[in-house]
Amino acid sequence: MTTAPTIDQVEARLETLSPRLRSALFSVEVTKAGEEIGLANGLYDGDIPFLADVIAWVLMGFVHSSDTTQAIEDHVDVDTETAKAIAQS
Repeated sequence: MTTAPTIDQVEARLETLSPRLRSALFSVEVTKAGEEIGLANGLYDGDIPFLADVIAWVLMGFVHSSDTTQAIEDHVDVDTETAKAIAQS
């Protein structure tokens, strides 16, 4: 199971990110893309924030890209096939 980073870990990591990556992390485009991917794969609006968390964890380096499917499955509460489809999007 993928362990979510603590708030302290996230805050510390944010301070080490380049301004460009930090900007991308909070951009409207990334947020909208995550929402569109989630909705296209059958997620409900209430599931989107959990997907956004996983996307942020990957971008910040808490979850390796090869572990994205498992992290989605663990934190968004979807089956393996759906998690895989989302991770590949």
